[in-house]
Amino acid sequence: MVAAVLLLIPVALAVAWPTAWLARNAGRRFSALDTAPIEGQVKDAPRAVPNTGGVAIFFGIAGPIALGLLLASFAPEVVSRVLPGIDEMRSLFRRSDHDALRARLGTLAPTASGRWGRMSPHQAVCHLCDWFRGVLGDRPIPGERPSLGVKVLRFVAFTTPLPWPKGFRTAPEQDQEKDGTSPTEFAADVAELEKLMGRFVEKAGRGMTPHWRWGQMPAAMWGRYGYRHVDHHLRQFGA
Repeated sequence: MVAAVLLLIPVALAVAWPTAWLARNAGRRFSALDTAPIEGQVKDAPRAVPNTGGVAIFFGIAGPIALGLLLASFAPEVVSRVLPGIDEMRSLFRRSDHDALRARLGTLAPTASGRWGRMSPHQAVCHLCDWFRGVLGDRPIPGERPSLGVKVLRFVAFTTPLPWPKGFRTAPEQDQEKDGTSPTEFAADVAELEKLMGRFVEKAGRGMTPHWRWGQMPAAMWGRYGYRHVDHHLRQFGA
């Protein structure tokens, strides 16, 4: 995160300076002067040049963010070089990525210590099973139509390689300390997870049950979400 902030500072300056110059010259060309004071505001007469500060600040912030999202979406290898540790754009619908996750799942030990959160490895396996059951329609969880803000978060989470936050709250039906499926025998639950992953891959994003928080999504986003979710919990236990 520190590296990202330090990287954005020079980028913001590089965007803000030419933007301010363009705004100033465009304002002079089209006689767009500074605004008159509003009620209660102490302000001298309108200046003969436009107020370019707001324009420069906006583009200085929005420009680097937009550039970062575009790079993360269409050139993830660039982001990976600048910010090590950010994964590439992988999908559960890609055979090599699916096989790699299954191989990592086979290395998950029931006694492994978590790097974050309260889940045990066995609870994480059952949590993932419940997630797959929900979106496959075996155990759907009712939800509301996602708002615009939720859709923006969904886009960032599932179409960019930016790391997920840790400890994100899930639905009670997928929380093993609440209403989620209780762990039974570790090997059997891992085998069940592999079976559910296979069914998810076979559907390839077609006819999915809307997610309780994120709603219905394009097929590519489903594949990305499925991969990132399993990968997230495998990383949690070093698998």
